[in-house]
Amino acid sequence: SLRAHILRGGAYLAGRELAGMVVRLGGVLALTRLLGPEDFGLYAGPAALATFLGLVAQWGTEVFLIRREHEPPARLYDETFTFLLATTTVVTLGALAISFIVEWVAGPNPFLAPFRVLLLAVPLNALWAPAQARIERAFRFREMAVLELGGDVVLYGVSLALVLAGAGLWGPVTGYVAWQLFLLVASYRYARLVPRPHVSGERLRELLHFGFSYSAADWLQ
Repeated sequence: SLRAHILRGGAYLAGRELAGMVVRLGGVLALTRLLGPEDFGLYAGPAALATFLGLVAQWGTEVFLIRREHEPPARLYDETFTFLLATTTVVTLGALAISFIVEWVAGPNPFLAPFRVLLLAVPLNALWAPAQARIERAFRFREMAVLELGGDVVLYGVSLALVLAGAGLWGPVTGYVAWQLFLLVASYRYARLVPRPHVSGERLRELLHFGFSYSAADWLQ
């Protein structure tokens, strides 16, 4: 029944959030202790900026697909994926160019090297949006819980393993990229989607208009 489905979904979400809090808190405390405040800060700052850029590159596409009245056809998922290929390219290359301009103006900065590597995760962060939208439209709470908790485990598992192996700052940087790669691959597997390039001028205008309205409202909050 719908009631049982909602209750079961709520239990999955509550369990996921509780387990995720434990993993994240333990992971952050362990990384801070092993790396020290300075190196952890050199990871955390660029990671926060890379996460923000990933949200910018998504351009509200996940919400765009979730809000459709009827289940979107495969072609719409393909058009959205293709649109995201373009937005992630613009955002990633733009941020990379700005980092070199900043270095040229202000001189070398230890923040920039990890930031440039973390830019690799920006396309990964955005491109899983169509797959996650399909999963969320189907109320597949179990898969959503596995994705989020599994991502946390990959992030901190890889990070801590590499730090213990002597990688230092590059441990969590690599862990962050591995986390986003896991989300990309696992999301499309659970969604049973194989994205294919497909360009539509009409869809491009619709996505640009929706994304601008949604993103502007979100950033102003």
